[in-house]
Amino acid sequence: MDKSEQNELFDRVGKICVAQELIRDYPDTVRLMLSDVLIIDAITNFREGVVTYIGYSKHFDMVEEGHETPLYYAYGNLEGLIEFKRINKENGSLGVSTKNE
Repeated sequence: MDKSEQNELFDRVGKICVAQELIRDYPDTVRLMLSDVLIIDAITNFREGVVTYIGYSKHFDMVEEGHETPLYYAYGNLEGLIEFKRINKENGSLGVSTKNE
């Protein structure tokens, strides 16, 4: 990864929420899901049983400085690749943006 790709990566920030039950029961799946995310913070909500990971990934959309960090839904597709879909903040629906490589 060259310097310009590194700089661009830091403009691609996102959040992914993972159920603690999934982490406990399927740690390899979670590890695969987060393998392309440079995690910079993790916040555990014990009441809801969720860990919110915040990180940088080539799969996330570019985010301008000062804007809210978007939330993504991660899932496995039919080819066995992990895909990320941005969640629409206003109505909780999945956005049209999908990223994978």
